[in-house]
Amino acid sequence: MLEPSGLEVVEPTRKLMPYVQVPPLRTKPIQGGRKLAPEKTPVEAPAGRSAQALKQARKELIMGIIKEIFSVPHPMKLEDLAMVSPLAWQEAIDLLKKGKWDRSKSGTTEELKGALLQELEDTMADLGQDSLSYLNVLAEIYSQVDAASPKVEEQLAPPPSQRATVEDVPEEEEKITEEMVEVLLQDLPVPMCYESDGSGEVPAGGLIIPDAVEVFLAEHSRAEVKGMVTASESEKIRVSFPIINHAQREESIFDEGSQVCSASEAVARTLGISWDPDLTIGLQSSNRTTARTLGLARNVPIQCGDGVTAYVQLHIVRDAAYKILLGRPFLSVMSAQSHNHLDGSHTMTLADPNSGRRVVVPSFPRGEIPELYRDESNTSFRTSRI
Repeated sequence: MLEPSGLEVVEPTRKLMPYVQVPPLRTKPIQGGRKLAPEKTPVEAPAGRSAQALKQARKELIMGIIKEIFSVPHPMKLEDLAMVSPLAWQEAIDLLKKGKWDRSKSGTTEELKGALLQELEDTMADLGQDSLSYLNVLAEIYSQVDAASPKVEEQLAPPPSQRATVEDVPEEEEKITEEMVEVLLQDLPVPMCYESDGSGEVPAGGLIIPDAVEVFLAEHSRAEVKGMVTASESEKIRVSFPIINHAQREESIFDEGSQVCSASEAVARTLGISWDPDLTIGLQSSNRTTARTLGLARNVPIQCGDGVTAYVQLHIVRDAAYKILLGRPFLSVMSAQSHNHLDGSHTMTLADPNSGRRVVVPSFPRGEIPELYRDESNTSFRTSRI
């Protein structure tokens, strides 16, 4: 192309863009709501084993634990047992919760051995096996332990070059001080309840409510629990009168702010309640003074109504400002529900988790004895000191 001036005009060459040839994207409209996961086909659970097979498995489990503990040449500390055999440690905790053994003062597994042997004998009795079969099983266990003992000693013994002589042993060994860990009472979890198997003082099927402090100390030997056990303000306190220790009705406070259940020393003596003096904790009263409890009373029956009975662990307190204090362990297990009515009355609904039976328990102002219970009680009901 020529311009009037005689110059040739050249048209610029346009390069084709690569994306021009790309077809448009085909999109789908967004569906509303979340996309549900495909339904899973339910898988049928395998058929459960018979009761006899479960008891046989229980027997073999206890036999294995006994072999592990008896194979150790020296008494083992309870805290070391958790690291050596978690299975044996869990069995020890279960026996402790069921009240079938108490922790030794030395903190070793010596007393646990007797509890395991008794559990083995009871399990074999449930299987219908006589005492002769039990003795044969013990002989088999001891023979296997004796055969394995030299191997264990050889593994534990140092080589001859590293063995100490009499001259190498110092006259006085330094004492290793174990650091105590303080734990607040309100931080302890509420333990799970369980049914009694009838082997102890609690009848079979009885509802046992463990103590949070005892369960915690069983799992943590180098620990100390501190806290407060006190009722709420005086004007808010309502009491009930359950039958304690199959003896008589006693004024009892329902307190959701307490992590333990407790009783005064005077009431414990009156009702014939015995306690373990080796398990004590430091408690702070309402006037901010701290003192140690006298001990722990185990499996004290608390009958709240027809067919509703719980076996509670009570901490015995000297000069307590109450008679019986039922805290969170009791109220949580019994699914307690508080009801205030228009006429000013108050009731508490309790449910037995085993039988499902429910009962409505009336409450009364503290310090006043209902006419219905005056003839049943022989102890004096003092007014609130809080």
